Amino acid sequence: DMIKVVVHELDEEKGQIRLSTRQLEPKKGDMLRDPKLVYEKADEMYALWKAQEEQLAAKAAGKGNGGGSGGDGEGSNAGKGEKKEWVVYGVTSLENASPSQKQAAAKVLGRFKAGQLLEGAVQNVTAAGVFVDLGRNVRGLLARKWISSMFPKDDSLPALFSKGDMIKVVVRYVDEEKCQIKLTTKPLEPKQGDMLRDPDLVFEKADEMYAKWRTEQEKEAEKGGSEEGGRSEGPEKKGPAKAKAEAVAGGGSADSK
Repeated sequence: DMIKVVVHELDEEKGQIRLSTRQLEPKKGDMLRDPKLVYEKADEMYALWKAQEEQLAAKAAGKGNGGGSGGDGEGSNAGKGEKKEWVVYGVTSLENASPSQKQAAAKVLGRFKAGQLLEGAVQNVTAAGVFVDLGRNVRGLLARKWISSMFPKDDSLPALFSKGDMIKVVVRYVDEEKCQIKLTTKPLEPKQGDMLRDPDLVFEKADEMYAKWRTEQEKEAEKGGSEEGGRSEGPEKKGPAKAKAEAVAGGGSADSK
């Protein structure tokens, strides 16, 4: 087949050229639904994408490194967000990232919060878990132990997930240091272990179960707030935001696993 692609990244060290077709999709997910349509409209969608990139580059050049006060706020235009997410995708760790990459990554990751319900496409299934494409070149990891309240067997994941499956997930924790969004599907299970028995049922009822779970979390948060008012120091030893985020998305206390 003759296909059209966009060069995503040149890795001179490894001698690799990484490609993408996401910029050519008229709508998110069209490459999975109708690749022929994508290639028919490829020139048109590429021109639109390039125009957005050029606008963004012009704005960035105008701002220079002076940075500032409200210029990086969310929401004035989509192109701005797209560029930042594009940068994030190529950054595996903020430790070795450039200052501009760190800033861009932090902005994108800042839009994801523990407890959010998201929809994404399965990108890759490994023994460790499932990588989920959350759109706009941002992906998250659904680790094996966070898929179900009952621990999945090593070889069970390929039977549960296939590349391209659209699934719903809850953000468990956003790790800005490692540039990772960690996910879970535990709160979406009507009964413990349903993700292993019937994942389709779980995703069908995902919105309903998520609403119930959020209500329970809010009630627990209210109770926790009133209890903490009478304590000088809690017994928590797990560390600040991470323990709290994992607890919220896992549906239990800070010490739950």
